Amino acid sequence: METNQLYYAEVLDVSLNDNDPEYQTYIKCKLLEKESIVTARAINKQIKYIPINGELVLLVYAPSAYYSKNERLYEFYYLFSINLHENINHNSLFNATTSYQTSYDQKSNDIKFGMDFKEKSIPDVQSYEGDNIIQGRFGNVIRLSKTNVSNNLNHPSTWVKSNDDYNPIITITNNLKQQDLSKNKHTTENINEDGSSIYITYKQKVNIDLSSPLFESFRNKPKQHNEYGENQIIENSDRITLNAKKDGVFINGKKFISLSSDDSVNIDSKGDTIINSDKTYVGSKDATEPFLYGDKTDSWLNELLGILNDILTSLSVHNHGTGVGPSTPPLPPELPKYIVGGLFPNQIELIQQKIIELKSKVNFVT
Repeated sequence: METNQLYYAEVLDVSLNDNDPEYQTYIKCKLLEKESIVTARAINKQIKYIPINGELVLLVYAPSAYYSKNERLYEFYYLFSINLHENINHNSLFNATTSYQTSYDQKSNDIKFGMDFKEKSIPDVQSYEGDNIIQGRFGNVIRLSKTNVSNNLNHPSTWVKSNDDYNPIITITNNLKQQDLSKNKHTTENINEDGSSIYITYKQKVNIDLSSPLFESFRNKPKQHNEYGENQIIENSDRITLNAKKDGVFINGKKFISLSSDDSVNIDSKGDTIINSDKTYVGSKDATEPFLYGDKTDSWLNELLGILNDILTSLSVHNHGTGVGPSTPPLPPELPKYIVGGLFPNQIELIQQKIIELKSKVNFVT
């Protein structure tokens, strides 16, 4: 084989097992011109591109790991597949060098692209001037783009400019919205319709439909995402999980932190739950009734009961002077039985027990 030359080959098989680590991710392919079967490895290990059976790839014949001054050994490396059909999902030709039947599953009447690869209709995302786009075969996209000033293409970007032009934006999208490719092969990312999205913006506004647009706790409501035109990161999916395996999760906001839900907001902890704030309002931002201190309320109520007990006890033993001699002060007929009979001290003791029960054992205020 000649070096410094590109070769065209049809992919016959792709090896993904690690039986031979030196040759993991290599392909078996057939050269178009020379009708010989060769193996080729990926030319770059850091950025991997895995072709599909039937695709045509570009090969280069370059030095191998055993190349030396005395023994110049070469082998094939593959670069990427040729864009035969303008198809994101696959560009298999089938029949370039091999029989069509060798890539055909007689049982299912399906073309065999590999071990489990199935053909799927995947839209091609719209390109904008200067873009760098990585688009996967399965509807996943990473786009390095900008604010699109004119935005007069068939598929304009869904992010719009704020105050300045030509500012960078990064979008990461998984599971583009499916569409009928017979009508239109192209699309653009839509944060509300795609499966999962991350938008990293700078002076762009993103019209995201919030699942719970509740901001009633704010005295001064913040700008919404479709109004905010500075740096922001927006994540949108059916579920988002932040999990710290060994340490903690920090959520810090210079002005505010907003938690909103159409159902419930839940906080669970096996340890302490601490809220440290100058003022805490529960129920509404307009709440006016203050919390009571448990220990102080306990002390005050017991002190009040003690005073009341002393007063009633004094009345029960007080001798009141009259014109015919001393007598007890005039009292309601029911009161003596409570005092002398011991019913009132018992009632006080029961009330004191209830006061103890008023205090929470798990919730505390300062």
